[in-house]
Amino acid sequence: MKKDLPVFELTISDNLSDDSEVNFVALVDRPAIQRDFLMFNQDMNEQDISFARQMIPHHQMAIDMANKEIVQGANAELKKMAQNIIDAQSLEIDILKQYLPKDTPVNMRVGFAVQDEEQHIVTGPAMIPDSLIYRNDTNGEYYVTFSTNTINKIAQRFFLNGYQGNINIMHKQADVVADSVFYESWLVDREKGKMPLKGFEDLPDGTWFLTAKINNEDTWQKIKTGEYKGFSVEGLFDYSPAGTFTPEQKTLNRIIDILNSINE
Repeated sequence: MKKDLPVFELTISDNLSDDSEVNFVALVDRPAIQRDFLMFNQDMNEQDISFARQMIPHHQMAIDMANKEIVQGANAELKKMAQNIIDAQSLEIDILKQYLPKDTPVNMRVGFAVQDEEQHIVTGPAMIPDSLIYRNDTNGEYYVTFSTNTINKIAQRFFLNGYQGNINIMHKQADVVADSVFYESWLVDREKGKMPLKGFEDLPDGTWFLTAKINNEDTWQKIKTGEYKGFSVEGLFDYSPAGTFTPEQKTLNRIIDILNSINE
């Protein structure tokens, strides 16, 4: 279990001439946005794992139905109930995932998915809003997080600056993937009908998805064999202190918020 660690929100400036930006997206073996970076070691048997795996898609179906009620429904009480279901079931999905051992397959994942093997096309999330990402470097141990607004600005500036061809391997800028390009990009916004990619339905609104065409054969083979499992952004950011949390504290705060909303 991690000790209390500082949390920093990473942002970029609204000034287009500022050097804060994401200028490369890497193909990596362990994307920083994967949940297993935040999991804890637990004693689990097969029944525990089976229960957690099966409950996650079950909860997601309830969330999908509740989202549809909020968007299309007319009854205020039912829409309020739907929102409570979304809050509670989303929280329980987060908790269930924390109990799954590393690399346990579930119906929802973070990484990327091969969309067209013949055309060498791969799609996956590049950034997920409000996720705590663990860091341990020369500055010590800490978490960083990005807001939905910051991810939106990052995505826009990435293409505005013509970085769609900036794909490298494992954050090595000298190891650029030749003749490859990001050609599709969207931020999840369920109300506007911009949904997560199938298989990633648990990811929240504001998640940034990218699709790349990989024309380098050696790189493509490593994607197919699972050596590279996902996208990871890199760039320059501004740091703002956002508190001190452990993942357990974040979960507790969400429970308190849900209980308060129900009591109201």
